[in-house]
Amino acid sequence: MTEFSDDMPLGAARDALRELITPRGAKHRCPLCARTTQIQWRTIHSSMARYFLVLYHAAPPGTAMPIRDARIAGDSIKGADVCKMKYWGLLKDERERRPDGGPGGWWSVTEAGARFARREITVPRIARVYADRVLSFEGKQVDIRDCLGDRFNYDALMAGSPGDDDALVVGTGGTLFG
Repeated sequence: MTEFSDDMPLGAARDALRELITPRGAKHRCPLCARTTQIQWRTIHSSMARYFLVLYHAAPPGTAMPIRDARIAGDSIKGADVCKMKYWGLLKDERERRPDGGPGGWWSVTEAGARFARREITVPRIARVYADRVLSFEGKQVDIRDCLGDRFNYDALMAGSPGDDDALVVGTGGTLFG
């Protein structure tokens, strides 16, 4: 087990902490700030992909808008998981939109995001994230249809009808609003 001491150089402590949290699911207390540290293994799940398509339809790529205002066919974005698509470069956080400089909830679909929505590109299945920064990508390449899984109908979502029953694949046990 790694011992952290007061006279340990910061770089050495950072390297030791990184080793402790590298295995999937491993957590450790940071010797500097006392917060629990962990590498997050993120994937694009079906609800993220669905709400990403709501945002894709709500504004042209590169056009920032408050995520709470993204609506199409009466459906709006629920939850913040869709914002995690920034790790793959599919969404951009437009932080300068709030007067106090904080995250104002303004987001835009990137050009890569638009290509992902149209199934022109794929992304790695897993993003390994620490402190809101991507450390690496892992896993096979997936497209948005893979991310939607068998829970949502890609063609109905791309037709701009995420609020219609056609967008939900019948028999999955889920509800339309996840």
